[in-house]
Amino acid sequence: MEKDEEKEFNQEKQKIFKEFNEFKKKEEQIVEQEKLIEKKLESFESESLIHKSKIKRMKKKEKELEKIQLENQKEIEKIKNEFIKTNQKKNQLIKSLKNFQSNESFLEKVLEKTNGEYDNVAKLLSRYKTLKISKDELENELNEALKLLDEKNLKLSNLKGQFEESRIMMQRDLLTKKNQLNEQKKVVENENLILEKMKKTKEEKMENFISIKLAIKVEKKLSKQIQEENLAKKELKEKEEKRIEELKEEMRLKGIEKKNMSDN
Repeated sequence: MEKDEEKEFNQEKQKIFKEFNEFKKKEEQIVEQEKLIEKKLESFESESLIHKSKIKRMKKKEKELEKIQLENQKEIEKIKNEFIKTNQKKNQLIKSLKNFQSNESFLEKVLEKTNGEYDNVAKLLSRYKTLKISKDELENELNEALKLLDEKNLKLSNLKGQFEESRIMMQRDLLTKKNQLNEQKKVVENENLILEKMKKTKEEKMENFISIKLAIKVEKKLSKQIQEENLAKKELKEKEEKRIEELKEEMRLKGIEKKNMSDN
């Protein structure tokens, strides 16, 4: 029975040591995984700072672009107003020219009918002709100015289109960077969840480890107790055997003594 108990106890002890070794291996794996996740977290934080810096620069550029667009819009409005005013002047001059042409025709008819008898009419006609030349020159200048304004307006429209395209590209790039950042954030959050689970498992394993240590401590105590009991049993057995030998010797001596008395 004692041998069976000792065998069972040794088997249980081996099982405990085996579980303890497995736990130590798993604990080492968890520590390695924690280190890897910490490295990933550090890498993510570094990339996050870079992305934040890029986003900050892009937002700054976007504000600068909006400022330029606003200035361009003001310039375009200014050109439009100049164009409207110039067009109004042109229309007024065209109207004046029509009136002038009508007056010129009337004066020519009057001069023709009077055969130049009225100097004032001739002077007035000469003055109208001079004004007509000035008016034609002014109209040409206005047309050139309108042409330049149209070219400037077209150039600004193209510039506005380029800025708008650049702004859309920047916004698209910014959105892409934000999405990438969010995806990386999700990955890190998942890894954090895994790490938390691993830490929880580690804590549970640590509790098991403490239980195993206690079991080993109890096992040592039991082993010592069994050894003491076995030693006590051995000593008791030796004492019993010695006592039996002493009794046998006493009985032998008594037998001899009894025999001697009988012979006498």
